[in-house]
Amino acid sequence: MAREAAVGSDVDLFVLHGSTDAPTVDVKAREAGDLVLVNDAAYSDITPYFSVPAGNYTLDLYLSDGTTLVASFIAPLAGLGGGSAAVFASGS
Repeated sequence: MAREAAVGSDVDLFVLHGSTDAPTVDVKAREAGDLVLVNDAAYSDITPYFSVPAGNYTLDLYLSDGTTLVASFIAPLAGLGGGSAAVFASGS
């Protein structure tokens, strides 16, 4: 049931928390004013699709308290307008 294209001209994403040893996290988009994209994702959670404007983002992972920064990742989505993607967190 994965999408190959976005519903509109934005980028459609879903997130899968697949890291057995990682805590419950929030994901915020720094360039969007720390907009919360994912709230309280625990191991095995899969979000519904959500849309963001095409652009380059810094995604900050916080503990579920929303204030303790765990890690940051660059998401180069500027060239993906009209497309879709899965964000899969993994590790052990």
